[in-house]
Amino acid sequence: MNLTQITQQGRLLYFNQRVDSISIYENDHYRWLMFDEVFQSLMLKSRPPKLILPHQYILMLPLVFFRPENVCEFGLGGGNMGRFITSLNPHINFTSVEKNAQVIECFNEFFNPDNSVSQLINNDAENALFDKRLRHADWYIYDIYQHNNEATNAQLLKSKLLSKAISDDTWLSLNLPDPTEPELVYLIEQLRPVFTEHKMVFFKVPKFLNVIIHFVPKKLFTKASDSSSVKPLLQPCRQSYLPDYFLNRGANYWSAMNVSA
Repeated sequence: MNLTQITQQGRLLYFNQRVDSISIYENDHYRWLMFDEVFQSLMLKSRPPKLILPHQYILMLPLVFFRPENVCEFGLGGGNMGRFITSLNPHINFTSVEKNAQVIECFNEFFNPDNSVSQLINNDAENALFDKRLRHADWYIYDIYQHNNEATNAQLLKSKLLSKAISDDTWLSLNLPDPTEPELVYLIEQLRPVFTEHKMVFFKVPKFLNVIIHFVPKKLFTKASDSSSVKPLLQPCRQSYLPDYFLNRGANYWSAMNVSA
């Protein structure tokens, strides 16, 4: 995907110079959100629920293997995951937690044409986790924009806090926008002993800088044979929300591309 090409001839719709410089552009086909001139979200105007960016397809891979009823997202951005997931089943309880009230206002005005995400909480992730309503999610998605000088420590802190909220059956997915190799190694070393009942699986997004880490409940893995050398497997969910095409493609991609930590 060439972002420069598909975002050509962009017209400025919104600009706010505060702690995080927020700007919104659009052309005839797409609308997109930027923080500090860093690309964050992209929406196809003719099909708002459609995922466009490659890392978002990797973030949604847990839907191949289980059927969540309650999803909690930290970091709203342009609301791509919320629009996509609620389009699969409008009865999914999807909540977004966003610290920046301006981001919520921009989402409601520019990125929520079908009112697909109605549960928006204006709060910091640490404080929000004290809300009992959020401590029963089946799947937590951590996708918070961070300044470069605070990214690793902030991700580590919030990940450890999330470990207190999840059960042995809960999934957690982290999007790391641009970690250096030492930062990634440090993060993995620190988180591995925290999530003892989860298997850590990470993906390096092809042609992009993002790294996605999924913390998968260990009880979902099965061994393909009695041999200890055979890698444990995840079985696709027969009741998945995903259409068969995406279900099979996602299962194949997971098997081919994932690298276990």
